[in-house]
Amino acid sequence: MVEKKYVVVWSALIALLFAAVLTTNWLMDPYRLHQGEVHRFATAVEPNTRFLKLNYLKEHCGEFDAILFGTSRDALYDSRYFDRLFNTRAYNFSVNGESLTGMLKKLEWLLSRGCRPERILIPLSFDHITLTDYAHDHNDLIRLEPPEINPAIGWSDLFVKYYFNADVFLFNLNLIAADLTGTFPETRFDYDLTRGNVSYHWDHTFSIDPCPPATKKLKNSEIRRYHNKLREIIRTAHNHDITPTVVLSPAPIGLLMRHDPQAMREYLYQLAEFVPFIQRLPLEDERQAHSDHFHDFLHPKAPLLHDALIPSNGIPTLQLIDELQARREMCAASAASTASAETIESST
Repeated sequence: MVEKKYVVVWSALIALLFAAVLTTNWLMDPYRLHQGEVHRFATAVEPNTRFLKLNYLKEHCGEFDAILFGTSRDALYDSRYFDRLFNTRAYNFSVNGESLTGMLKKLEWLLSRGCRPERILIPLSFDHITLTDYAHDHNDLIRLEPPEINPAIGWSDLFVKYYFNADVFLFNLNLIAADLTGTFPETRFDYDLTRGNVSYHWDHTFSIDPCPPATKKLKNSEIRRYHNKLREIIRTAHNHDITPTVVLSPAPIGLLMRHDPQAMREYLYQLAEFVPFIQRLPLEDERQAHSDHFHDFLHPKAPLLHDALIPSNGIPTLQLIDELQARREMCAASAASTASAETIESST
């Protein structure tokens, strides 16, 4: 009889614990997987914008005739600025760690709902060439795709991973404790879900050599896989009379210059076969070599991004090969000048 009483007590305690975890995680929803509005906690802790933006577009996708895709770098393109350049009403559907597969599936999802944009923005980042497929870690709750986009993630699986997640529960308790004690983190993000825009409230200085050794190799298999997926996005757009605008999103110039020249030429020759024209910030623009034009080494500030979209900054894709060569020659001349100055100084 005593053993039976212990079983009942322990069963009740476990049930209460599970109920506490489920209730807290559901009400707090720190990554905003089911709550459509941005809670103030999300201004300090990054939510899952895949769910946030998709849930908004479920109700409002028909209000937009342009969609901006991309990663957290491209989330800083202001959709209203895009409107002024292209005479559209745009929504920024960029998300943290986006892949080409994610872009394609989001476009297909929009089309399946009868929401055909007239124009889409497809940003390219030469330091993200391997971002072809979904994030493989299904426990990464910030980058987890909604089941509508990635069918491999079922709703029941998501329910267990998130709402019965002990780590999320402890995370929520820490948020509550910080709020009660007045130690809540400062605002890091501002979201405008009505247009998909985000602002970042941090500036981290960094130093990246603008003329690094060009030793980073690109495997031909990686280039082919990337281009095949990119072709699929552009083909889908053309099949539905959608105009794709392809832009090389600005990044610290050193991230671009570290690539092996021959690999970059091959990449660009193949890209030009189906993307003959591209928007970019001219590679001689020295703002790309200074950290004060970036939030951190991955995220440029909005003025750089917006300047890349200016019509006069559109060029034939193959012209990038000449710009890269000119930049390398500038690096070589700078290195030679420095070496010469050091030689003169040592001789005196």
